Amino acid sequence: MKKKAKLRFLLPALLLLVSVGAMAQDIKIVSFKKTSSVEASMNPQLDGLKKPCGMIRFLVRDSKKLRVESNLGVVKTVRGAGEVKVYVPQGRQKITLRCGNMIPLTNYMLPEEIEGKTTYEAVVELAGVGIEKERVVYVGAGFNALSIMGPSLAVGVSLNRHNIELGGVVGLNKSDDIFAYSSDGTLRSGHNYKAIRAQLRYGYELPLTDFFKLVPQVGVAGNFISGSKVKDVNGSDADYLKSASSVSALAALRLVAELNSHLHVQITPEYNFGLAKNDNCKTLSEYDSKIKSWTDGFNLNLGIMIYF
Repeated sequence: MKKKAKLRFLLPALLLLVSVGAMAQDIKIVSFKKTSSVEASMNPQLDGLKKPCGMIRFLVRDSKKLRVESNLGVVKTVRGAGEVKVYVPQGRQKITLRCGNMIPLTNYMLPEEIEGKTTYEAVVELAGVGIEKERVVYVGAGFNALSIMGPSLAVGVSLNRHNIELGGVVGLNKSDDIFAYSSDGTLRSGHNYKAIRAQLRYGYELPLTDFFKLVPQVGVAGNFISGSKVKDVNGSDADYLKSASSVSALAALRLVAELNSHLHVQITPEYNFGLAKNDNCKTLSEYDSKIKSWTDGFNLNLGIMIYF
């Protein structure tokens, strides 16, 4: 009976030890080595004592969530697709890795002492984590504060930091009333104008910190300008100068802040360069600076981006 009692006690204890052991394997460093890369020496980071840091490149399937801590501190962290680069002071490091709700790997003693201006590579394995998506689709909604002023919508795809985005802006701001006259001085038409824009952008993401990134962008936009008849004005040709169009090139610098993995906010200053205008657009741009700015000029967009 005593032996049976012992077995009844030992079996749950063994099961508990096995489950604890399995839980402890949520995060593992499966390899660590010094590499021949000169990245740490070509772009040196200095610690608080002005000494050059070493850089550890953690290769991991969920680079967005992995957090790296060191007993000697972390000077800088740079995230990329499938990797987290961490600059740490020289010396023997105890590393702690955290990833979401997984049990952290705490006080892992690295097998080598970190040297300054030296690059190391660590392969990290996460339990139950699939391969990180390289392609991400996002949608954006915002507001244009300058130039064509009004709400904006966009849909884009991000592939290994490369962004391609298709979007549009619906202008709410109007031009002044513009009147056109015949050579003999008789009124032909009178309109005020609004614009809408369709645009295609390309950008490349440059991580700044864990939560901020810059995205330089270039692109092309089509501007479509439509006129509304001025009330109580009856000209001889109501459709004269009723619409116009132009094409612009754009250069922009977007700053993105990551609130979480799905929701980001952005602010995008940009400049538009007129590439082509039809005759009506040329004529209207000469008489109204606001209409001119819809093709050539500064723009500022603020909004949110939702990633899937």
